[in-house]
Amino acid sequence: MASRDPDSATLADQLRLTRMSLAGMLLKPGRDADAHREKIEQLTETKEDLEKRIAAKLKLAPLKPATTSATPNRLRAALPDGAVFVDLYRYVYFEQDPKVKGKKGERRAESYIAFVLRKDKPAIRVELKEAKPIDDAWAAWRKAITTDRYDEKAERKAAAKFAELVWEPIRKQLPDQVRTVYLAPDGKLAQVPWGALDGKKADTVLLDEHAVCLVPHGPWLLERLEQKTEKLTGSTLLAYGGVDYDRGPAAVLKPRDDVRGPLLSEKRRIKWSDLPGTAKEQAAIIALAKKALKDKPIARSGRDANTKQIEEDLPKARYAHIATHGFFADPEFRSALQADPKLFEYRGFGERRGGARSPLVLSGLVLAGANRLGEDAAPDHGIITAEGLIGLRMEGLELAVLSACETGLGESGGGEGVYGLQRAFHVAGCKKVIASLWKVDDAATQALMTLFYRNLWEKKLDAAEALRQAQLTIYRNPAAVEVVKKRGADFTESDLPEVKPGAQRKHAPTAHWAAFTFSGVRQPKTTPGN
Repeated sequence: MASRDPDSATLADQLRLTRMSLAGMLLKPGRDADAHREKIEQLTETKEDLEKRIAAKLKLAPLKPATTSATPNRLRAALPDGAVFVDLYRYVYFEQDPKVKGKKGERRAESYIAFVLRKDKPAIRVELKEAKPIDDAWAAWRKAITTDRYDEKAERKAAAKFAELVWEPIRKQLPDQVRTVYLAPDGKLAQVPWGALDGKKADTVLLDEHAVCLVPHGPWLLERLEQKTEKLTGSTLLAYGGVDYDRGPAAVLKPRDDVRGPLLSEKRRIKWSDLPGTAKEQAAIIALAKKALKDKPIARSGRDANTKQIEEDLPKARYAHIATHGFFADPEFRSALQADPKLFEYRGFGERRGGARSPLVLSGLVLAGANRLGEDAAPDHGIITAEGLIGLRMEGLELAVLSACETGLGESGGGEGVYGLQRAFHVAGCKKVIASLWKVDDAATQALMTLFYRNLWEKKLDAAEALRQAQLTIYRNPAAVEVVKKRGADFTESDLPEVKPGAQRKHAPTAHWAAFTFSGVRQPKTTPGN
């Protein structure tokens, strides 16, 4: 994209259009399933061929020799003091009964394993055993978190059961005074709010002990730790909110045959509801930015908050706050769209179908005009997928906050990490991403984001610590949400009710504060509580 070579620019444009068309077709059922799959495979081959041609055209640096490639030893040496890396991996455990030959003597079980890396110490392997009990324990905990009638006792019991299977075996391998846990989750474990697990002491959570930073995978963490810290000069905030999903952009391009929009079915459609709380959230953050950054924010709402505009805006910003609908097309979601399930099969050993070879199409952001149909709809139907975002230049974007439901979810890559919006922003150059694991109450989100940005801009905390402190404040002050409803974003911590000494402390529901996760690498010499 940075090349001035016109041939390279042409190839890049062809790649962008191919990605858009592929994203649309993967989530739109075809009348003839076989012909549809064949077209998907053709587009996938075209996309991958264009990527190879671009790489050859630009003469990109060859792969480094194995002696200098990313290794656990290099990562251990690069880890800062007080930091550990926990790599979670889902795999098939295989065992052959020596007394029974052939398949009859085989035992296979989906399992989880963890590898713990500490600075200048040998790697530790922690067998977490079969995946089903772990996945079931997480499903029970998530149900307890997101239920309409919150029961703290039942929720903590479910959290403890999950921790017993996963976190407690890992915790035993962590050195004392760990300040930062870098975590690369896999499978269902990518959906877990790790900071909400119980702490070692009574009446505490894991966030009281550590900042939890998600990373796509170990080599990515190593690359970021070894990079020289870049000083970003800009301070522009880009804020999206109050999106009009019913009215399209002011200028709608006519659909082209080779570009189809996702999330449309001839028999069913997805209807995106208005989110009035996002406009208040946007206004509050803009007010904070004007005061703290001494810069004029870029604000987009209504019809202006569209896909074409966000493609132009993101490369110009240092901070991006995007408050809108997000989606992750899990199997149930794809079923509602009547998308072909065979397109997303992953058979292991590198054998993937078209959809499994483009997993970033399954996550996206919903923008203006997404509810429009027919000739009035934009070619992309108001949807920008992670596949589309990955093609933008975001090297100057220090932080993206995806204040939308399920923006932290993604498709498991079969041991290659999770593919979703967070990964797309990182690959496009964004340094840090905050995203959500479930739909969060409007007032709770507004309270959390207000505290977060004050911590970030006024208290000068790094983004991971700013989020951690904001989440702990909400956790310890369940009245914060009601205060925000009454006072709005002008509230301060002094407005929160004072807890009398000796009184039994109450906690906010986990659903109100633990949904948002931080993905990225912390600034050097940063410790919780500084």
